[in-house]
Amino acid sequence: YYLPNAAEVDALVYDLNGRAVFRRKLGTRPAGNSLFTWDVRAGARIAAGTYFVRLSSGDVSRLERVVVR
Repeated sequence: YYLPNAAEVDALVYDLNGRAVFRRKLGTRPAGNSLFTWDVRAGARIAAGTYFVRLSSGDVSRLERVVVR
């Protein structure tokens, strides 16, 4: 993801039913390109399927679809 200015970033992953399956405050990130990695092997067991990742910073958010195999 890209941030034009340094900002607080939150990550939220939803399943197809809209339930949050992962949530993390990523803290303040610097301006520029950054990488968000979701390790599906850590923490709660995640089934194979389609999920949506929402990265939010202030009034701006981005939603991406990911597939877990």
